[in-house]
Amino acid sequence: MIIIRTQRQSLYNETEAETVRLIYDMYLQGNGCGTIAKRLVELGIKNKFGTVEWHDHGVMGMIKNEKYKGDVLLGKTSTVMCLLIVCRA
Repeated sequence: MIIIRTQRQSLYNETEAETVRLIYDMYLQGNGCGTIAKRLVELGIKNKFGTVEWHDHGVMGMIKNEKYKGDVLLGKTSTVMCLLIVCRA
């Protein structure tokens, strides 16, 4: 999905957004990445390069992409909390 940021406003390509939604819908229905890729080719849906060519690793990359999943956080950091357990003999 192409996102264009202009003065605090995000615009996106609706055609590409529909493709991403379709991929997630098929994935949530239990379809594997290979099956999804074959179906996208059957439907004649173009990829970001404008060709009707899809592969399972490309579909998996989209499924794992944080921007598509909605996991994007500003200043993303994480802290691991450790507990010290002292065993006394």
